[in-house]
Amino acid sequence: MPRHHILDGEPPPEPVRIAWGRIVLLAVVTLVMIGAALTMFLRFTFPQGGEAGAVTVLHCTDCTWMGEQRVADIMKENCPDCNAPAGYAMRCRECKEAFAYRPAEGADAVPSAPPSVCPLCGVGKVDYILALPKPVASDADER
Repeated sequence: MPRHHILDGEPPPEPVRIAWGRIVLLAVVTLVMIGAALTMFLRFTFPQGGEAGAVTVLHCTDCTWMGEQRVADIMKENCPDCNAPAGYAMRCRECKEAFAYRPAEGADAVPSAPPSVCPLCGVGKVDYILALPKPVASDADER
């Protein structure tokens, strides 16, 4: 038979309490962690320091020069060695050769897709050669 606390003279059991403070703290910590992760992602994805363009690997259309630099408009980029037009550095998956890809004049400055086949061997698919993020030097490294 169930016990009746009021009739037995015992106080009723405590209601279940929800720890709202812990829930709010957990939510705040989670949002801070998401914000920190998003900040780091955006810092490495987009240019910093007010410089226009993303770091891109460029390749000369005439000589063998290849280098990394910030590019806002590929149509304005030239080789520092021979002053020939520079293009996006690409590499063939089949023959492993690197070459320059420059969009046609008047076309959008950022190509939407690389050429479908390698212009050197005519067989392989090609990919952009990507610039890797550089580690930030700490104060201890500079000493």
